[in-house]
Amino acid sequence: GLAALPDSAMASGSIIQVVQTIKKDTFSTNTYNGFSEITGLNATITPTASTNKLLIQVDVSWSAEINIIFYGKLYDGSSEITGANGTGGSSVNAWFASYNKASTNAIAGGQINHLTHSYLHQVSDTNSHTYKLYGNGQASTFYINRRQENNDARSTSIFTIMEVAA
Repeated sequence: GLAALPDSAMASGSIIQVVQTIKKDTFSTNTYNGFSEITGLNATITPTASTNKLLIQVDVSWSAEINIIFYGKLYDGSSEITGANGTGGSSVNAWFASYNKASTNAIAGGQINHLTHSYLHQVSDTNSHTYKLYGNGQASTFYINRRQENNDARSTSIFTIMEVAA
């Protein structure tokens, strides 16, 4: 039979492994005091080689009660990955920003918004890493996987990490 290639023999750009977490339940929090971890929307991976990179992708369904900007930050364990953030913002520099815009608060609360974002992270080790998503809904409550106004419509949010050969 054929022997499998070792990870070190994989062509540059090859996907070594993929981990994925699907958050099926809902989450909400009021973030007057900054960013909060979105529980259950995270993934853990152990790179096979310190030279490889990790491609992190999120697909998030969210809602809010009023017109707000929903901000997200990426964390490796308890450390914010500031290299993923925008710079020069007058109030918030985040990994992503998504705007909930509607003509009335009732319409804003009835929407489910969808965002996707990705980041290629170089960790330079072979330790286990748990990546987490933190969110901020300005001075409002934000909701994950449901509409603000009604708990009838549900969706999922997904956190995916792929190890990419150097």
